[in-house]
Amino acid sequence: MVGHLGHRRFLVAGTLIRSSDGEDLKVQRLDLNARLSASYGARYVDLPGLLRPAHNGSAEDLADVAAQLVPRSLRIDAVHLNGAGYAIVAQAMHAATTARGW
Repeated sequence: MVGHLGHRRFLVAGTLIRSSDGEDLKVQRLDLNARLSASYGARYVDLPGLLRPAHNGSAEDLADVAAQLVPRSLRIDAVHLNGAGYAIVAQAMHAATTARGW
C-alpha cells in the first residue's frame, strides 16, 4: 500500500494482539510488528508499546500487560479500544505527524 501512495507522508501503526487470539496468531502479530518496525523505522508507531504502559495498575490490567495485550481498562472487548485507548492512539499519531512538520 505504501508503494502506491505517490508521496512520502505516511505512518505505519503497529497491530494489536486481541485477547481472543490464540498463541499462533499472537506470535504472528508480534512478528508482523517487528517486521513493520524494521521496514519503516521512524515511520512506525508502536501502538502496542504505547498502550500497554497505560494500564491502571489493576490485577486484570497487569495480567493483560504480562500477556502482551492491551490492558482491558483501555478496550471495550477483545478487539476494540475504548475512549481512553483511542485517545492514546490519537495523541501518538498526532505527535508523530507534527514531529515531521505535516
